[in-house]
Amino acid sequence: MEPERLAARLTDMPRRLAVVAAAFIFASIGLPLGAQTNPDPANPDPANPDPPTRMEAEAGLAGFVDGFTPMDVDVTVSTDVLFAGLLEAKLGAVTQVLPIEVPAGGSKVYNLRLGLPVGNPQVRLRLLSEASEDPAATLNLSLKVATDQLIVAVVGPDELVKTIDESISAVTERDVVGVGISADQLGQELDPARYLVLADPTELPEASVSWLSRGGRLVVDTADLGALGVDLPTGTGNFPFGSGWVMALDGLAQLGDEQWAHVFSPVPYRFAARETWQSPEIQLMQSAISGGDQRVPSLPWLLGALLGYAVLVGPVNFAILKKIGRREFAWATVPVLALAGVLGFWTAGRERLQEHVVSHASVVVANETGVEGRTASVLVVGGEGNRTFNTADGWDTVPAEATADFNMPNTASVYARVDPAGGYSFELGELGAAGLSSRWQGSVADIPQVDAKADGNQLEVEVSNTTDLSFWSWGVVARGRVVVEDDPLEPGGSGSRSLVPGQNGFNEFGTVGDAVINQMQLWEDPFIWNRLGPLSQVAAALTTDHDSYFFGFTDQLAVSLVVDGDRVEATGTSLVVVPIDLAEVMAVEGNALSSQLLDAEDASFIDFGPGYVYVQGRSAMMGWEVPVGIANPTLVVNQNFGEVPALLDMYDWEGRTFVEVADQDVIDLARFRNDRGEVILRVANDDDVFVESGFSPYSFALEMVS
Repeated sequence: MEPERLAARLTDMPRRLAVVAAAFIFASIGLPLGAQTNPDPANPDPANPDPPTRMEAEAGLAGFVDGFTPMDVDVTVSTDVLFAGLLEAKLGAVTQVLPIEVPAGGSKVYNLRLGLPVGNPQVRLRLLSEASEDPAATLNLSLKVATDQLIVAVVGPDELVKTIDESISAVTERDVVGVGISADQLGQELDPARYLVLADPTELPEASVSWLSRGGRLVVDTADLGALGVDLPTGTGNFPFGSGWVMALDGLAQLGDEQWAHVFSPVPYRFAARETWQSPEIQLMQSAISGGDQRVPSLPWLLGALLGYAVLVGPVNFAILKKIGRREFAWATVPVLALAGVLGFWTAGRERLQEHVVSHASVVVANETGVEGRTASVLVVGGEGNRTFNTADGWDTVPAEATADFNMPNTASVYARVDPAGGYSFELGELGAAGLSSRWQGSVADIPQVDAKADGNQLEVEVSNTTDLSFWSWGVVARGRVVVEDDPLEPGGSGSRSLVPGQNGFNEFGTVGDAVINQMQLWEDPFIWNRLGPLSQVAAALTTDHDSYFFGFTDQLAVSLVVDGDRVEATGTSLVVVPIDLAEVMAVEGNALSSQLLDAEDASFIDFGPGYVYVQGRSAMMGWEVPVGIANPTLVVNQNFGEVPALLDMYDWEGRTFVEVADQDVIDLARFRNDRGEVILRVANDDDVFVESGFSPYSFALEMVS
């Protein structure tokens, strides 16, 4: 080779190596040289920005969902070509798939009911086509669980929605989230809305009435009260409705954002699960798996069968062989009889064993209109295969993760196929388990009758068991203190208990389950902690508005399930709770009203559980609902739950400003209580404190005086 050509090739070698390296890099990531990346596998043509099949999704209100209500996700699927396949939705460990078909050039809306959200949930949605292994479309829907946000649903003109959305709460100075909804949406879940503004008068459907009675706040024009279809007084004012309020205003449509700011006062904080193990859905599931009949079915014929088999193989066999003079046949008759015995016992055992086992755990809480129930149901099967599973009574049901221990990481996933006609199908392996989480409404016939009264500083509670359930343990909780009755409460029976309520809502006894186990000395039962503990925690989460209640544990509440088309009755443990309004009953000298957490925007950390709340941050707001007829109470700060805050001030409803107060001050209710009985206290640390102190609602009480 000529020296000049060799030198030229050597000079060009670095450039050649760079080209080869670039080609290798692009080949490694699957891109042709000179091409632009295409992030959407459903759209292989970069020149066409719109894939042939598309979807949009929405859930909740303004991106907020409720931590104690299953989520409705509406998915709109649009396609230029025929799409037949599955709509897949994954939330946590649970995946649901719904068969769908959308014609070419068409668009359809599909609804999926998903389980309880945890933390700031994200729903992964995918469209899976029958003609391709790759998803036709993928969408991640990010949501937020509402806690102390003031979310206001508005049925009215867009101008009103805009005005409300631009307003704030005058008390907290936080933004209000205004969301316009249609009148048709009143028949659906209104959670997480805390207020509902009705500018267009309409009769309230059952779902809205239930939301209102559970603590919602309805704002209407005074002239429209008669159009609601519920029994209410007339005129301007605030009218209680169950645990909620109806607020009648004059000239609602003409209010400006500054006027609306004084309408929206803060409401009790909603403690939502941050971690999976805090979820009521998972807690109930643990109790359901630990419940039911844990014993092996008895076989009363087994001893007789074994004795008969021994006699047949031994004396009878040899007696027959001796009679026919063929004792040498014993080498054949003994194995044959042994094989026949094994087959017989195996067949009998198979007949005795159940093909599947179902169990449940339920919490039933009374309210002003009836009862609200939460149930976790579990199906465990012996053999693998596809099994259909649903509740039998039309409950609000979603598939759930069937996990036995929420303290351990669970890598198992749930894959449920939605049956458009109702129910779910699960592909289960050997000893596989499927779970369902349900909400339901019942009548007052499902709960005992509870009457409470004050006797000095003692609370006396009389209970009449008007149900057909036997409560093997029952008792009363009164503001952090508990009494457990030793004897069961049988159907038609009655009992009474008395105790002195605590001065705050902090549980001195742990959970109700702990109190029952210790009182009845049930420590030897290996399943009892996992049965009663989770039930107690769910009941506490559902009764945050009440720190006093009757409770009863029963194993006789029947839950009807449908397994592979057959109706079956599930066994399990249930906890029945009847709240007691202690503020009304114990309006006597020396009794105290414990506060509730209202707002914690500045909190860096919030911890909570049955009977305890801890807030770490610069400031927080606490509140009370003080009944009418109570004399001016004394503010009492209990230092057992943290340091005394540097600043204590209370909201003056007439002056519309906060006024500084101190421990042991007598509170002038004429200034500091509004028409709904609300008294609001703001607590704060010094701004120059480097380490934030902690607050607890149990640190602040209003002590009644005569």
